[in-house]
Amino acid sequence: GKAVRFNQAEVRPTARNTQGVRGARLREGDEVVSMALVSADSTLLTVTEGGYGKSTTVRNYRKTRRGAMGVINIKRIEQIGPVVAVREVAQEDEILVTTEAGMIIRFPVQDVRVMGRSTMGVHVMRLREGDRVQALAKLALDGA
Repeated sequence: GKAVRFNQAEVRPTARNTQGVRGARLREGDEVVSMALVSADSTLLTVTEGGYGKSTTVRNYRKTRRGAMGVINIKRIEQIGPVVAVREVAQEDEILVTTEAGMIIRFPVQDVRVMGRSTMGVHVMRLREGDRVQALAKLALDGA
């Protein structure tokens, strides 16, 4: 449930056959689930396996250096589960969320309240027993 925000210029170009540079320092058991190129005015939508989500403005995340441990993006408690995806969104965007059991829900981003960085979010999808959110997609609407 952590996020690292750093300047893209800190990532030096590397050759195709190299392993690149460290973007974030991970603890044992952690993994990177999303990456987004954002501006300071952007809003991020975070969705978890338990069907919780929240919108947060990028300004709430302090800039660090690449390779940092990061700051809390979403308050991680067992009820909401691990983060599935984080996407840059606009209030007029629509989102599709799918589960392992094949349920799909479509909702406008404006239905998810903009919250602080270290909160657990709100229900974006009610799940059946044993089901988990698997993926999140931002819809490409006409004119976008």
